[in-house]
Formats: sequence, C-alpha cells, structure tokens
Amino acid sequence: MRIIAGSHKGRKLTAPKNNARPTLDRAKETLFNILQFSIAGRDVLDVFAGSGALGLEAVSRGANSAVFVDSDQKSVEAIEKNCKLIGCRADVIKGNFVQALSRLKPRKFSLVFVDPPYENEDYCQTCLETLCANELLTTDAIVACEHKRGTELPDKIACLAKFKERAVGIATFSFYEMGEKL
Repeated sequence: MRIIAGSHKGRKLTAPKNNARPTLDRAKETLFNILQFSIAGRDVLDVFAGSGALGLEAVSRGANSAVFVDSDQKSVEAIEKNCKLIGCRADVIKGNFVQALSRLKPRKFSLVFVDPPYENEDYCQTCLETLCANELLTTDAIVACEHKRGTELPDKIACLAKFKERAVGIATFSFYEMGEKL
C-alpha cells in the first residue's frame, strides 16, 4: 500500500494488523482520477479510515487538512504512524462512527471518504445521514462512498444527491454532493 501521486508519491504506508480491507491501488487510482480537480484546498474527513490511505492520498494531492475516524485501535495506531511518516498533522478519532461524527460539530468538511466494511451494507447510508444531521458538510462538499459491487445506494440520502457511480473490480464508488441530483 502506497501513496500514488502528489508530494508524497511512492511513500509506503503501514497497514493495520486487523481485518481492514484496504482500497486497492487500481481502485484508489480510479477514485482520485475522478476527484483530481476537486482536492486542492479541501478539508478532508476519512470515515472507516483503516490505514488512512484515502485521506493521506488527498493530503499528498493538496488537501488542507484531514480528520480520520475508525473504531479499531490497530487502525488508529496505523493512521497515526502513517501521518507521522509523511509529516501530516491530523486529528485521529477512535470510536463508533455515529458518535465520532456527532462530536465533530461545528467543523465542516468539503471532501469525505466513506469506506465501511463490505459486510455492513447499511453503514454507507447511515454515515451519509449522520453527516447531514450533524451539518458537517460545506455547500460544495463531495462525498465518495466505497461499497461492494452490486450493492445499490439511493440516489438521494438526506441532504445529499448522487451524481456519479463507478465500478472498479469488486468495488463501486458512489459520489454525492449537496442538493439536487444532476
């Protein structure tokens, strides 16, 4: 697992020694090709962060800041180690995602990655609803949800509307923005 582009290109990241499923480089490359002009200057939230690879990739590509949320201690330790490796000062929050997100208010994020375990299909939708309920998104926010291919997410969830979907291998990325569907 490595950072694939930006100021920290090629840096190898530590994977947590648990059951976390990292986003494969091919899928990560597709995700960031879609987002490439929507990263610089954004404040990033990486939920179900695992190693922190998605948030750190965004920082490497010019994001202002990153906050990482994960419930597993080994993931939190890996994220902290990876942040230190690239010199990224970030907030790492350990805990249940619903409770962790409610503690982030009044902060706002303009780029959010949601990558829950595939076996918890309802986590994507619950996370999007929680982001909206806690008013954690800027008006120009983009939320990218990674879920198992074949799992459908609604076109509209709370304050968010799906504007794009892309399948890569066993993963699908659903992209949401504030407001009405394009």
